[in-house]
Order: sequence, then C-alpha cells, then structure tokens
Amino acid sequence: MRRALALAIKGRGLTGVNPIVGAVLVKDGRIVGEGCHIKSKRDHAEIVALDGLSLAVTKGSTLYVTLEPCCHRDKQTPPCTDRIIESGISKVVVGAIDPNPKVNGKGLEILKRAQINVVIKPLGIQYDRLNEFYCKSIRTSLPYITIKHAISLDGKIAAADGSSRWISNEKSRREVHKLRKLYDAVLTTAVTVNSDNPELSVRMVKGRDPKRIVIDWTLDSNVNAKVYRDTNVIVFTGMESSPEKIAEFKLRGIDVVRFDQNKGLNALMAKLYADGIGSVLVEAGGRFAAKLLKENLADKLIYFIAPLLLGSEGIDTVGNLHVRSMNNALKGQFLKVRRFGSDVMVEFILGSAMIKT
Repeated sequence: MRRALALAIKGRGLTGVNPIVGAVLVKDGRIVGEGCHIKSKRDHAEIVALDGLSLAVTKGSTLYVTLEPCCHRDKQTPPCTDRIIESGISKVVVGAIDPNPKVNGKGLEILKRAQINVVIKPLGIQYDRLNEFYCKSIRTSLPYITIKHAISLDGKIAAADGSSRWISNEKSRREVHKLRKLYDAVLTTAVTVNSDNPELSVRMVKGRDPKRIVIDWTLDSNVNAKVYRDTNVIVFTGMESSPEKIAEFKLRGIDVVRFDQNKGLNALMAKLYADGIGSVLVEAGGRFAAKLLKENLADKLIYFIAPLLLGSEGIDTVGNLHVRSMNNALKGQFLKVRRFGSDVMVEFILGSAMIKT
C-alpha cells in the first residue's frame, strides 16, 4: 500500500476533476503490475496495473489500490470493477472509500458479490490531504480554491504606492512555481493584471502551465499584459462589455466569456468545475480575497511571510470581512509551516477543509 501511495502522488496536478490513485498487483509475494492515474479521461490506476498481463498471472492475485475502484459508466473509461472481476483477482485491499456518490461503497459491494475478498485498510488523513482537491470538488461541484499571498510581517501585500516586488525571496518564489503546476488554473483580476503585470506561469521549475483565468468585468485589463502572452487563458467579463473590446481580445486568440456578474462568484466557480477545472490557485488582491472568504469559497490560505514591515499605509492582505467581534472571526486550522530562507510559509485551512479530530 505504501508503494501504491507513492504511485498515486505522481498524478498530483494532472488529473483535473478526478482523484489521484495508485495501484499495485501482487502474486505469490511479488509485484507483477502497478499503475497510477496520471491524466483525466485516461485509464485508471487499476487498469494500468493490469495492462499486458495474462489471466494466468492475474488469477488469484491481490490488488492494492489507494481508492475504491469505480463502478459507474458515466465517464469515458469503463468501470474498473468489471476489469478486476474479469481478471480473476481474489483479493482487493482499498485505502479509502470514494466520496463520489456514484461510487461511495458501491464498487466494493460489486466486488464482494463477485466473491472477491475486500479489505479496507484506511490511509487516513495523509491520503485525504493528497486528494484534497477531489474530496472537496466531488462533494460540492466546485473547485478546490487556495488563496496565495506574499506578505509582510504586519500583514501587507504591497507598500502604499502599490509596489510589491519583491516581498518574498527567491526560494519562496520558486515554491510558488511548484504550487502553480499542481493546480488546474491560476486566477487573478484585472486590477492585479494592470498593477503587477504577472505572468502566472510555471518558469522556475519544470511542469505544465495551468490555465490562466482573469476576471475582468469591464475589460479594462491591458491586452498586451504578460498574462495574455498565449491562448491558454480565459477572460470572464460582464454582459455589458463592448463587442469592440471583446473582439480585440479574441483577435489575439484569447477566450472571452460573458458572464452575469449578478450570479456571484459561487456560480462562476461552478462553471469552472463543469468545464473540468477541479482546483484554482488565486493570486489577486485583498479585496478579491475577502469576497471569496465572505462567500465561503476559499478552502486554503498560503502565506509567504517576509521579515519586513510596511506599516498601516501598506495595502492589506484581506479586505473588509465585516468582522465586528472575535465571535465573528473566520476560523480555521494551521496545516503546515515551512521555512524558505528568511521567509516563513504558512498553510491555513478553512471550513469543510478542516481536519476532523
């Protein structure tokens, strides 16, 4: 099972709205097959582990898999339970029950009815944290949302003149690039595009670029900004944005989507999930962060805290949350604290993402 977990980790950031899964097939005390789920709409880990193996090899074997095998047909790949039964596997050891309502124990029942010995060996919080994107999104049909900021020790994201380069050090910035490659999309606003001109790409490490999403209700952002350097970007704009401005963006090959702003951010995030985006890293200003927090859409905050002070004139990390007393404070849990040179990175989880103790 430890090997299956190590295989599952290879899929982080690659599976979209699907879970990361690892599988190991054992026969007569030795590993005869293994696999992981590394891309949406591709074969699941169990199928990869079985590929190329004859019935003589798979019959009577034991399958170790980090997540309950799927059993529904509402997808582009066939149910893993069918292949497991056909392969003559005699025992399946599962690390977690699939929270997907279409599975959620049904896969295990199908295997049991086929006279396969099913053992649940919980991987616990370790696996839940690795699969946090999927666990949240499959239950809510919303992407997992992380807000990332580089901040001063006194909680400012920029100086009074708006300058923010560089609050964090190079080691912290490298870690941000590692984070970006794990998310399906990086989201920002027109205000940040115009003030900071970020690229929002993966450059300091190897890895795929996430989809870049810009919320620009009036199409005020500079079409020549770095974030629009290629077509891997979606701009959400208001229903009243002028056709001329939209045409200017589309001429550059940029996808512009009209969206009714009055529907709210929850509806926008639901659309992103429906379009296959299961995780979003938000790199925007404090006012937008406050909107996400007030609508209970944020699951995690990641702060890179630098050893400097910007004073009350600086720009706040989070805008007005309308908290009038300690009783109304947004509460969460510290998940992780790490050092990056002179900086400290803090991960803080909120709401349903909190660990149940």
